[in-house]
Amino acid sequence: MKKIKTFALASLAILPALALCACGEPQFYSITTFSSSELLGTASGGSAKEVQEGSKLTLTASAKPSANSSFLCWVHNSNKIVSRTSQMEVTASSQTNGIYTALFEGRYSSDNESINYSQMMYAMATNLEYQVENVSSVSYSIEYASLTASDNFHALTSGSYDQSINNSIVGSDVFYLGKPGNLFSYSFKVIISEVSYTNSEMVSNIGEIKMNGVISSSSFNSNGKIVLEGQDDRGNKLSLTLSKLSSKLWERDI
Repeated sequence: MKKIKTFALASLAILPALALCACGEPQFYSITTFSSSELLGTASGGSAKEVQEGSKLTLTASAKPSANSSFLCWVHNSNKIVSRTSQMEVTASSQTNGIYTALFEGRYSSDNESINYSQMMYAMATNLEYQVENVSSVSYSIEYASLTASDNFHALTSGSYDQSINNSIVGSDVFYLGKPGNLFSYSFKVIISEVSYTNSEMVSNIGEIKMNGVISSSSFNSNGKIVLEGQDDRGNKLSLTLSKLSSKLWERDI
């Protein structure tokens, strides 16, 4: 009987210790780097193997002068701008785990007006206009779906703006247009959750508005923009401007 009691007491002492050891096992994460175009620049500093949590890696993007290119930003997992500095430090964690793509901008010449938008495969929402009189502010969310999974919409960005001042969309959310020869095509919708008016205290919930048309990299004009249009159940128009990333967008301090 004493032996059983001794074993039980020993177990009570050992099991919590084992549990603590299990909880203390190191976690490992993937931090990899890619270039948006090897012709325009290189990306380095990522690890071919998973690294332990807390490890610090310095990621470096280098544009190629011979290609007349310039560095734009780092994009994490193809959906978020995380830095506009060519060199950045990343501490391995569950939040930083993933792929870091160095985006480069190609130019036809050294002239800042000669950006080659066809080489940029990332874009973002830059402007939303709900064309209704006396609207003071609009709260919205924007979603998109691939044509290969047209019912599977993903959140792009959300926010609100004072329409009497500015209807620009400011943020760091981007979407990926694919590689040349393997382009992605998307449809978009806007959910307007709240509209306030200048001449009343009434607040409206407009709901979902599907935008007409499908976009791919080739849909953008020579300035790297495309405007999609839709309308609500009352026939009021909504326009959404999408823009390829470029140094010109930085002037808006996105």
